[in-house]
Formats: sequence, C-alpha cells, structure tokens
Amino acid sequence: MRVFLAVARDGSISGAAKRIDVQHSTVSRRIKALEQQLGTRLIERKASGYELTSAGEELKLAAVKMEVEVLEVEGALGGEEDRPTGVLRVAAINNMASSVLMPIFARFSAKYPEIELHVQVSNKYVSLAERQADVAIRQTNTPQETLVGTLLGKVASAVYGERNM
Repeated sequence: MRVFLAVARDGSISGAAKRIDVQHSTVSRRIKALEQQLGTRLIERKASGYELTSAGEELKLAAVKMEVEVLEVEGALGGEEDRPTGVLRVAAINNMASSVLMPIFARFSAKYPEIELHVQVSNKYVSLAERQADVAIRQTNTPQETLVGTLLGKVASAVYGERNM
C-alpha cells in the first residue's frame, strides 16, 4: 500500500521511487503485483503521466484511511522514554523560511539529532492529508477548518513605492 500511495500521490513511478527511497523497477513490480492480486488495473499511463483508474481512486481512499490508523496506533504504542526519530518534512513559505524559521530549525535539529529534518521552501499548496509534508507553516489569520492553526507570532508588512509615479 505504501508503494501504491506513493505513486498515487506523485503521479509517477520515478517520483514515487524517490519518495520512498527504492528503485524505479521495484515500484513498477510492486504495482503490477498488486494489480494482479486485486485482479484490476489501478494505474493507467497517459501522455501527462500516470493516472489512477476508478479502482485506483477507491483503493487510494482506503489506503489513506489505513495509513492514518497505522500512524495512530504507532503513536499510541510509543513510550515516553523513546526519543523521536525518523524524517520530518516541513513545508514553509518563502518569506519566513530564511529569516524567521531557520534559527528555529537549527535549535530543533540540535535538540533532536535523530530526526532528519527536510525543509521544503515554497509558496505552493501542499496536502498534509496526502503526506506531501508532515507540517506546513503558512501565514493566515484563518486556517482551514480541517487544519490545526497555532498563532506563532505576528508579522507586519508595508508597501513602498516611489512618490513620482
């Protein structure tokens, strides 16, 4: 399911392989094996890349639910004595990443050296539900209802221009 979800999220075999750190051929073989096991096509090759079939869309919904449940169980079973480890993918917007967030990220990395911090700097939308990032840091006064928003600080802005325009 992890391989299938990676392909479904990235829309490509090579992108999925990079995401889960395996060979392109491994992703292809596992998708073919899953399709044979289920007796249906899950992904179709199009000129624009790979696209999920209707069966693939249904499986994606079920796989995302399974993933959420597994993550909840893993979180519940982890003891307090365990130090956090693994990869943490943070999406941050351009104007905050270098000035405000990098010192925070440096302190975080020093405190939790077992966590591999990946910072994606972009103003593009990322889907937390589709695990494009684990945390997204954005500027807004009104976070979406499906997200948890925490006020980290206030940002002032100004517009400058030439008088003789």
